[in-house]
Amino acid sequence: MPFSEELRALTTGDMPETVLRFRRLNAALAGRALRRDPEAGAFWVDGDRRTASVLGTLAEDHTFQWTWAVRDPGDPVCLHAGRLRALGERHGVPELTAPLVDLGGFADPRAAADVLAARVSGLLGSGLVIKYPHGGRALTYYFVEMPEAPPAPDEDPADERLDIVELGVPAPLPGALMEIAAPAVARTLDTGHALAAEVGGWRTVPAWEPATGVLDFGNGRTVAAAEVGLVRPDGVWEWTGGPGAERFRAAAREHGAAELAADRVDLSGHPRGAHVVEVLSRAAAHLGGASGHWAVPGDGGVRHFALTGAGLAEIGLSTLDRALDQAADIVQQLTAYPDRPPVMREMVRGALALHGFGVWQDGPDMLFGSVDELGGAGMGIGTHRYNVTFSRDATIIRTEFGPMTDFL
Repeated sequence: MPFSEELRALTTGDMPETVLRFRRLNAALAGRALRRDPEAGAFWVDGDRRTASVLGTLAEDHTFQWTWAVRDPGDPVCLHAGRLRALGERHGVPELTAPLVDLGGFADPRAAADVLAARVSGLLGSGLVIKYPHGGRALTYYFVEMPEAPPAPDEDPADERLDIVELGVPAPLPGALMEIAAPAVARTLDTGHALAAEVGGWRTVPAWEPATGVLDFGNGRTVAAAEVGLVRPDGVWEWTGGPGAERFRAAAREHGAAELAADRVDLSGHPRGAHVVEVLSRAAAHLGGASGHWAVPGDGGVRHFALTGAGLAEIGLSTLDRALDQAADIVQQLTAYPDRPPVMREMVRGALALHGFGVWQDGPDMLFGSVDELGGAGMGIGTHRYNVTFSRDATIIRTEFGPMTDFL
């Protein structure tokens, strides 16, 4: 699915220059302190203020929304998007005049969003596009007005690779620790979806019966469980025991996150505190050999339980897509950009293994799992296949399941 002829006619001539400018400016910004205030239309580089605004946002459904569609055109945050809209109206460019641009038809919608932002930036003068994650796998694209930077000594003018820098998530966890935790998040979400379908949804609050070690969902439905931790009303996480908790705490100490191994972990000021709780509790459940996880709110806070097996619902592939989707949103918000490729692949491998899939192919942009029709992992080609497609930035962008013959 290409961009419109109108957009290409208006921007193609600027693209080689834009690619070079981005590469030079990215190099010039390396190691410098960056700060942004979109509402004020400002961006600071080592204290030097630059004019900047938000071009738009890319959502998980692969739609790009221009800022002018949701903000007053006179707001500083809308400065450059408003200029692009006016250009689009003047030249009849559909991508610049539609509030939402659907990029789902591109093989890599996230890469397509980068190209769209780069193309239109060439219409705005000298500057740079920078993107930030803003929740889940969504991205916000900024245009920052900046003077031209000198060429690098080893610059290759023939190199046409587009590089838009994604600045990091706030307070990420160590990559090696996330490689351990990410599969646990996906697997426990998967089993949780199956149980939620039986007991009336995720918001169902069971009664904890410590004497018998079960969560009672009513109507005779109980699940064997063991408490792993508690989130107090003040935002402090408390470890409450179990072998999985001790294994995760040991891993946290080993991989540079000793603060997560303390008896009490203050997450009240963490920008992604709720996501950290998901990682701690689900990893502790999984590393202790449990199949699932459930959170139970009460007067003293929210207690988190490992579901140890007895009474768990049977899982099916109908839950896998949702589990991967939700796990990706949680994990990606706690994973630094350079660590994303191995972390996301470990997450997918763990989720597929729960359903008996063996990894058949593992390429740069796809991971293929295969399974035989008897339910065991496919040792060769298998009879069924589950494909997970990754964007250029290692984000999961689509999944597919079906008979192997559908993919040949």
